[in-house]
Amino acid sequence: MFLSCKDVTDLSSEYIDNELDWSVKLKIRFHLLMCGYCRKFVRHMDITHEYVKKQQTLNYIGGQQLDEKVDIIMAEINKARVTANPHSQTNQSDDSSEVI
Repeated sequence: MFLSCKDVTDLSSEYIDNELDWSVKLKIRFHLLMCGYCRKFVRHMDITHEYVKKQQTLNYIGGQQLDEKVDIIMAEINKARVTANPHSQTNQSDDSSEVI
């Protein structure tokens, strides 16, 4: 039995993740040989899949999400500023109300 374009697009994620048995993979490969539209679709899905994996890896540093890590670092910087100059928060609030 041949796979339709809908079948191939429905199975494309599992195909890319190598989660299908060999007989289904063979049917998909045969369909991709014959159908340029599905070939292009699966290629774009693969590129998107790789991009998402790389972004997830980049956003996860030292056991923490990148946003969490940035928040921790910024809190440490602000704490160091206050410790170094305890009047800096007062001066900053006074400056913000000043009209130029």
